[in-house]
Amino acid sequence: MQNILVSLRGSPTTTHTSCNANPDTPDKTARRVTHGISPKSVLIVNKLRTKPVVEAIETLLKYISEKYPEVQVYHEDRPDIPQGAKVWRPGPDVEPIDLIIS
Repeated sequence: MQNILVSLRGSPTTTHTSCNANPDTPDKTARRVTHGISPKSVLIVNKLRTKPVVEAIETLLKYISEKYPEVQVYHEDRPDIPQGAKVWRPGPDVEPIDLIIS
């Protein structure tokens, strides 16, 4: 089980939650975070790059693309960018990110 930091732009709180990459064994400690905010853009920052984290990101990307196809998913500019994510580069003219997952 890995910890994922979730931060919503414009939200006064930061929520820590657990994510289980195996859909056959649901994580009883995971919580659904809803504040009536629907992000339009998500930035994934994979700091660990371990197999469980990579699998969790793949599962998350699949879920987002199926349930929320209008959400743009970005990833830092690296050679191992996950399939389905666009490259994100910081700068003054960059689109705002609504949700950061690290």
